[in-house]
Amino acid sequence: MARKDESKKDQIILQQMEVIRSMTEHNLRRMGTDFWGTPASEGQPEMSGTSQKETREKQKKQAEPEKEPAPAVETTPEKLENLLAEDDIQAFFSLQEAVPKRAVYREVRRCPVVCVCSQEHPLAPYEQLTVEQLKEGGLIATCPPPIYPPALFPLQNQIVGERGPDQMLFCDSLEIVYTLGGAGYGFAIMTDLPPARLPGLRYIPIPQFEPLSFGVVYRADGLSPALRLFLSALVEQMEKE
Repeated sequence: MARKDESKKDQIILQQMEVIRSMTEHNLRRMGTDFWGTPASEGQPEMSGTSQKETREKQKKQAEPEKEPAPAVETTPEKLENLLAEDDIQAFFSLQEAVPKRAVYREVRRCPVVCVCSQEHPLAPYEQLTVEQLKEGGLIATCPPPIYPPALFPLQNQIVGERGPDQMLFCDSLEIVYTLGGAGYGFAIMTDLPPARLPGLRYIPIPQFEPLSFGVVYRADGLSPALRLFLSALVEQMEKE
């Protein structure tokens, strides 16, 4: 029995490695064959002054040391709650279910629950989906809480059902979930906020699930004139979408 379990685990690991390998090849192909630079052939005509200038500027830019990217801010509910309590931030976006008890929540939109997948995914042609269709929809990408919104877990569990680990794509972040979805390896269950949609993806409604409340969280004593103006502009913009 133990040998059988080990064999199944090995199969899952190999499957995940194959996904990573395929994604790497896919991304390299998108970069193009001249990613590392291609020397000019002898038969090419001499470049014009403008082309030479562009080439020199490009080479100069490549020779400049890359700037260190700004450190990423952790966005777990606990981290955001601490930043809010210490007045390091004035507000943050959240689904209602994840709002800290001591904070004020203002709803700005009701977000439908949707299936997110690539344009080429077998589920993509549908205008809406049922739970039964999603159960047969292939691999589903997800990540652990609190990164994955806790409010979505009960809904996702209805779709996961009796799936084995080989039917799941476990990710470390939502960015990886969207990357796998965009590459066509699986689908994900998310809330739909049109201004935050990523290009090239399908957002297909799941009418069986009620929309979830999305809004802004701030401290009870932190409603400054600037924040009040921001909330007013945000609500106005959301009503236009």
